[in-house]
Amino acid sequence: MEFLDPRQKRKHNVKLLIGYGLMTTLVIMGTLLMSFLSLGFNFDTKTGSVIQNGLLFIDSHPESASAIINGQDKGKTNVRLVMPSGRYGIVLKQDGYRDWNHDINLEGGSIERLLYPFLFPAELKSEDSDIFSEKPIMASQSPDRRWLVLKQPGSPTEFKLIDLNEKTIETSPILLDKSLLNSNGTTHNYDEVEWSNDNKHLLLKHTFEGGSEFLVIDRTDAGKSVNLNTKYNWPITDVRLRDKKYDKYYFHNITNGELVSAELSSETVIAVANGVLKFQPHGSEQILYVHENKDNKESVEVILRDQGKNYEIRQIPVSNKYLIDLAQFDGKWYIALGSSTDQKVYIYIDPLKDLTRTNKRSPLPSALLRLNKNIEFLSFSANARFISIQSGSNFAVYDAETVRQFRYDVDLDIDQKYKAKWMDGHRFFVVTQGKMHVFDFDGTNSQELLNAYNEFYPFFDRDYNNLFTLSPSTTVKDKPALVFTPMRFDSKQN
Repeated sequence: MEFLDPRQKRKHNVKLLIGYGLMTTLVIMGTLLMSFLSLGFNFDTKTGSVIQNGLLFIDSHPESASAIINGQDKGKTNVRLVMPSGRYGIVLKQDGYRDWNHDINLEGGSIERLLYPFLFPAELKSEDSDIFSEKPIMASQSPDRRWLVLKQPGSPTEFKLIDLNEKTIETSPILLDKSLLNSNGTTHNYDEVEWSNDNKHLLLKHTFEGGSEFLVIDRTDAGKSVNLNTKYNWPITDVRLRDKKYDKYYFHNITNGELVSAELSSETVIAVANGVLKFQPHGSEQILYVHENKDNKESVEVILRDQGKNYEIRQIPVSNKYLIDLAQFDGKWYIALGSSTDQKVYIYIDPLKDLTRTNKRSPLPSALLRLNKNIEFLSFSANARFISIQSGSNFAVYDAETVRQFRYDVDLDIDQKYKAKWMDGHRFFVVTQGKMHVFDFDGTNSQELLNAYNEFYPFFDRDYNNLFTLSPSTTVKDKPALVFTPMRFDSKQN
């Protein structure tokens, strides 16, 4: 547009400048407002003050529990709540179930996800699934939580396979060839080492009078089971599956510290490392192991072997027990290591990023877990989010998602040598004094469930809807049984 009058042109330009200025101001104010809202800031119309909100997600198993927060019903799980920063007491309630309780400190601009609460039935009704003449000496459940392998006293070659897929369980025998294992003496013990990822093969340690051996049992075809000691004629004291494959192994000889690899298709073993005191593999190429320190007899070296190359993570004090493990969570590698008597465990996050640099400096730990007594056990949760250390009833837990730590005593009479087991990704269970107990990763919601033998861990089915325990029969006095207990409340039967 052209103006003949210079004054009209100036007025027009002024109007444009004012318009652009107002638009710029509105954009800036809108951006600031959106930024404040994204950080949780809001205006409280009641008090006339600016507050900062947080975001809270709550879910539960089973679903549709009432979420009671500071005494007010906030709806049914799964629920999303925008709430002012502050301290909140949360109770989840559902008819027929025990309450779940938790206190949180919700920070402004933060997101809290309570997606893991598990509500147990208020009244547990158990019944016998199978009654035995004698208490089993070994029980092992497959990773998919469907198959249970039992060993009862008697013939060292007879096992029992139980399908836990249905309430009315199916039982079948696993009969090993008598020539497969050493039958010396009258005492035979079996310990689970690990299952393969196909849920078909179970690696067992068989201890007999005068020695021990390692067996790979094929639950689908017992005739294909293998005695690793006789096949390789190598002095095996410990075995781990390589990449969880039933036909690939790492063998360790604790006497001379040799660590070798082998495959079922060959009788040849391949040297991996010497001077190894303890090892823990992950996948097909990574091994974390404790190595003798020739330069300092008061310490040992913790080595990460990756793609055939060795990297020293840290030196730790000599101990009668070493704690090492590694796992991947949220795309990052977590390595935990320590010695029992040192009473602490170091946690490293993606240490290879530092170790593979040209200067090869030793990485710094990202966190430290401590107990005021000798640590007996180190473990990752089923989802690898939590790293725990344990000594009897004392626990310390690191949360990789929120970068928080929890340290507590569950106040249960847990034997020093008893390892609490992760029920799932968020809670433990233990059996002590003939009773099964569960508690969340942070030590809260501890509760007693039902009777169980101390020697055996309980067994959940795939969806945690049913629980199986080895315990005294509910119908026949003084007889052991596999007992079935529903974890879902059925209002029609009550």
